[in-house]
Amino acid sequence: MSTSNPSFNLSAAQARESSFFAGVYRWMAAGLFITAGAAFAVLSSPTLVMALYRNQFLMIGLMIAQIALVVWLSSRALSMPTGQAIALYSLYAGLNGLIFAPILIIYTGASIVTTLAVTAGTFMIFSAYGYVTKKDLTSIGSIAMVGLLGIILATIVNMFLKNSMLDWVITYLGVGIFLVLIAFDTQRLKAMYQSGSVDESATGRLAILGALIVYLDFINLFLFLLKIFGRRRD
Repeated sequence: MSTSNPSFNLSAAQARESSFFAGVYRWMAAGLFITAGAAFAVLSSPTLVMALYRNQFLMIGLMIAQIALVVWLSSRALSMPTGQAIALYSLYAGLNGLIFAPILIIYTGASIVTTLAVTAGTFMIFSAYGYVTKKDLTSIGSIAMVGLLGIILATIVNMFLKNSMLDWVITYLGVGIFLVLIAFDTQRLKAMYQSGSVDESATGRLAILGALIVYLDFINLFLFLLKIFGRRRD
C-alpha cells in the first residue's frame, strides 16, 4: 500500500511554481538585455541615430510594427510554437531598443543607470507584493487598466497641446499606474499558473507571455521615472 505525503506534494508544487516564475523573470531580463543591446548598437552609429531622430515616418513605422507585434504575441503566445514565441518576443524587445535609442541621447548615462536601479528595486518590491499578498487585486488592477488608457489618450492630446503641466501629471500618474500593474500582473500570472488552465506542455509559452507582460510594466515604469529622475545632457 502506498500513501501520499501532502507536505511533499505541496513542496513539489511550490518548487514547480518557483521554477515557472524564475523562467518568467529570466526571459524578462533577456528582453531587457536585447533592448539595451539594440539601443547601444544604434547609439554607436551616428548615421542610425540621425535616421531615427530626424525621419518621422521611419519612427512611426517602427512604432506601428511594435504595437502590431505586441498585440499579436499577447493574443497568440499560448497557441504558437515555443520557438516562434521566443523569436517574436526577442524581435519586439529589439524594436523597443531602436525606438528608445533617441530618447536615451537626451539624458546623461549616470542618470539612466540610477533610474534603472530605482526601477529594478521598485519592480522587485511590487512584484513580490503581488506574489505573496492574499488580497485580490483584480478591482484595483482593472482601475489601473482604465487609467492606462486615459494616460495614453492624454499623451496623444498633449502631443498637440504641448502643455508642460499636463505632461507632468501624466508622468506621475503613469508611475502610480504601473506600480499597481506590476503587483496586479504578478498576481494574475500566479493565478493563471495555479488554475491549471494551461497544460504542462504550454508552461514554457506561458513563461514567455508572462515575461512580455512584466517586461512591458518594467520598461514603461523606467521611462516614466526617467522623466522624473533623468538629468538632461548639457
